[in-house]
Amino acid sequence: MSSCNDFIQHIQEHEYSGLLEYKERFGDIFSEVSYTICYICGEKLVQDYVDIVDHLKKHHEEHSVKSYYEEFISDSTPFEPQLFDLSQCISDSSLDFEPIASTSNDTPLIHDMDFDIYESFDIDKYLHWVNKCSIFCKEKGCVFSSKILETLQQHTLQAHKQTYQEYCQLYNIDPSNPWVRTIFTICKICATAVRNNKDEVECHMKVNHNISGLIYYLENI
Repeated sequence: MSSCNDFIQHIQEHEYSGLLEYKERFGDIFSEVSYTICYICGEKLVQDYVDIVDHLKKHHEEHSVKSYYEEFISDSTPFEPQLFDLSQCISDSSLDFEPIASTSNDTPLIHDMDFDIYESFDIDKYLHWVNKCSIFCKEKGCVFSSKILETLQQHTLQAHKQTYQEYCQLYNIDPSNPWVRTIFTICKICATAVRNNKDEVECHMKVNHNISGLIYYLENI
């Protein structure tokens, strides 16, 4: 059965009044449950249209299913692969949320060797895919925005004469999570939800899978 409504119609043909009566006799109606995450807040969801609609209404009422799909799932660029696939099946026990990565100097970046091996077009596509979260400068009257943390760090120093740490302290921002708009991706190796920005993707791949984000992208996306 592809939908709950189809299933309800089917069991009514067997003279059951509805799901409650059927479940009392046979237990859970789902033989296999698939999961996804909300790409706005990272919450784990049963991969079912009704559940997704209910989640959007409760937590992201500015989005309809159509606008959510178009903004976060639909392939909107000519060369970019499908980033978020609601048809992915993720088991109940396998979906974990990746802790916020450190933004210290020790955070692993893309391996220099990877840049030497792969074509610049591959690297450009990777950087376009990996940098999805957005930052906006909070200084009054400033319209600076970026999807790359390093550019914000440079901006605060050059435009506002503040180190990044001073800027974060002034505006009560967690230095490891300055994102104003956060997008999540699911690691296809371990099904962990990771914030879709270069620092955190690179850190996750290095710490958990001993590969760079670029290698992950070329082999899995």
